[in-house]
Amino acid sequence: MKNGVEDISLWLDSTDAPMEGKSRVKRSSTKWSFKCAGPGRRYMGLSDGKGRIRKIWGGYSPKVYDSHLIEANRDWFEDKLKGAEVVADQHFCWGVKHM
Repeated sequence: MKNGVEDISLWLDSTDAPMEGKSRVKRSSTKWSFKCAGPGRRYMGLSDGKGRIRKIWGGYSPKVYDSHLIEANRDWFEDKLKGAEVVADQHFCWGVKHM
């Protein structure tokens, strides 16, 4: 990205969706979401500049770090997003350094 945000075509981020059963799930569980303060599932979404969802991954454990999901799906990202300008938060730094 040379001139700012005008070249960005896609946005990537994750969100946690709450699940039922808060009293039965411990914080050490792979189902525990600190964002939800209870059990949850994480979903990652790739959207375009018009707000249209282009791809969704999930639901998976909220304990999975965003960069780890990128690493696990590296082939897809390298193939499908070749040449695309994608904006994401610092949780995706692995992808910037390794792809």
